[in-house]
Amino acid sequence: MLLRKRITTSSILAVALLVALIASMNSMFNHFNFQAQALEELVTVGGKFLILSKNSSNLSDSQINPELSSLLKDVADIKYVQPQRILSMSLTMDNVLNYTVLVRGVSDVSDFLNQKRAYVNGTMAKGDVEANIGVILSRSLSVYTGENVTLIFNGNFFNVSLVGIVKTVTQCDSEIIVQMNCVNQLTGNDSKISFIEFALEDGVETEEAIARIRGMLPIDVTLINAQQLKEFMLEMNNQTLNFLDLWSFTIYIAVACASYIVASSLISESGYELSMLRAVGARHAFFFILILAYTLTVVFIGSGIGVALGLTGTQTVSTLFQWMRLNIEITPFLKITQVAETFLVTLTFSVVGCVYPALKLAYSSHIEQSL
Repeated sequence: MLLRKRITTSSILAVALLVALIASMNSMFNHFNFQAQALEELVTVGGKFLILSKNSSNLSDSQINPELSSLLKDVADIKYVQPQRILSMSLTMDNVLNYTVLVRGVSDVSDFLNQKRAYVNGTMAKGDVEANIGVILSRSLSVYTGENVTLIFNGNFFNVSLVGIVKTVTQCDSEIIVQMNCVNQLTGNDSKISFIEFALEDGVETEEAIARIRGMLPIDVTLINAQQLKEFMLEMNNQTLNFLDLWSFTIYIAVACASYIVASSLISESGYELSMLRAVGARHAFFFILILAYTLTVVFIGSGIGVALGLTGTQTVSTLFQWMRLNIEITPFLKITQVAETFLVTLTFSVVGCVYPALKLAYSSHIEQSL
């Protein structure tokens, strides 16, 4: 009887649209997560490793003993050893501009850039007063080859000439690369380095070689892979999930509000029928269960339609993008656990939304009837 009310159809549609948003977001996340996992399996992780201090939060915070590089050079399994130091400094030009940039000091700029297979527009820095600038940083600061800049660190100044713009397709493209002596003069010759980068010889058993190297290192440093694709994908997925959880919670709050409106509207439209039920002796619990059952039924039907609508809508938009030749192909899908979770959480929030109107009806002395 109550399901035939005018409000039922609009209530189901409202819940369906809210659930469709959740289903669409989850289906797109599943697609991108699947693609990321496939990429992780296809990409071969290189044999480059970093040694840095355990208590550091990033590379510029790390400080280790430079003598470790001499220790690693005696290991036969290692192809090259590159001690480096990264610091955040101020850059000025013509005593006007003042920018904060990352400066990377290396023992030999030419060897370093050759190992990165860098493209250089100009020449590679050779002396202490020469520097190379990454292509991204060069464009963002509008600083080019042949210009002189001043690096400032803790009150110390050092003038360098930019002799080349480098492109490595790495973090170096947003840095200034100088000789280690230049960094030492700015830091007061503290003889510290940020980390050591090294690579293994071809054909070396990676796990065995790394295990031997770990045994040579002091306890205050750690050894990590320079290309941690798995960890990067995991962190990216975690951040995406956190966003989806926050957005989904907002939608579930909207479902609770919708359930409150549905229950209140039902009571308002069904005043005559509810009055007749009370007249024939219906108890308080009956009215509470009646409103609760109606709301849950509406939300359950709306959730089912919403899940289907979310998947269909996402696939339709993907197809339209392909027809428009935007090269965007999405194959949305939902896991059984996600569908079950969507139904369960939606029903839970709908109960929260309809409890107050149901209790108010159950224990009210009279029932208002709409004219």
